Amino acid sequence: MAKFFLPNPGFELGDQNWNKGTGWAISKDAPTSRSGSWRAVFTGGAEAALDNSPNFSIRPGLKLSASAWFDGVVATAGNGVVRLRWLDLDGVEISVSSSTGVAFGSGYSQETLADIVAPDRAKFVQIRAVITSPDSSTWRLDDLDISGGIIETIPATAKISGHRIVPADTIGVFDPLVGQDKFTEFNAGMSDKWSFVYTFIPALGADLGELVS
Repeated sequence: MAKFFLPNPGFELGDQNWNKGTGWAISKDAPTSRSGSWRAVFTGGAEAALDNSPNFSIRPGLKLSASAWFDGVVATAGNGVVRLRWLDLDGVEISVSSSTGVAFGSGYSQETLADIVAPDRAKFVQIRAVITSPDSSTWRLDDLDISGGIIETIPATAKISGHRIVPADTIGVFDPLVGQDKFTEFNAGMSDKWSFVYTFIPALGADLGELVS
């Protein structure tokens, strides 16, 4: 199972990979960033969310952790909260997991959700940063992270464009995307020395977990 890779977690790529609710902006301002030169900033009178895009594929039972750094030093109200939104195959929300929240009045503090189990029917997950009860306060946000199990998007159908033979790490190593049967034949003579590496040209997307489970 692969690890999550959160695109643009600290906003250093600019205003991309995040869907901004009312009051949110992503801009460059090194003095008010936790790291780098970019951060997100929220000013508003009502709760609004900043969501990663695109969503991650997931399946029920996998555990995830998420975190974000909130800066409420200039805020006079509100709490910084991290949420995980669990969505079904059609993108409909199943449930939401929320952290306890970072209170206003202090500098950058990390808020964390740890080892949250994906619920039944979950096919996608979204990391969300929210300022609750902001009362027109200004908050800053930086350096989000998500970790745990993921179902990696890979080709459902593919054309092999090339292959090469490389030293095998251990006896009996095989690539589950190619198939155990082919490697059983190949490994019969020299599985302790060699293995195949294939190069694919993707055609359609599929879930890695569905193929190897």
